[in-house]
Amino acid sequence: MGRWISKNPLDLQRILDESHDVSCGGLVIFSGTIRDHNDGKDVEGITYDAHVEMASKVLEELEQEVL
Repeated sequence: MGRWISKNPLDLQRILDESHDVSCGGLVIFSGTIRDHNDGKDVEGITYDAHVEMASKVLEELEQEVL
């Protein structure tokens, strides 16, 4: 897996703790939850797929641009 991509659930508090820096301005994180229905049907679960190589490259480029 890439540096920023995980098969495990993300720990939002850990991310906040690791990214805390009083010399920086702001931090934006999107956090969502799965609703229990879609198109009138119950939702039992959700799966995600990632193109790890491409996503890792883009995330690395974004990190370097921000730094």
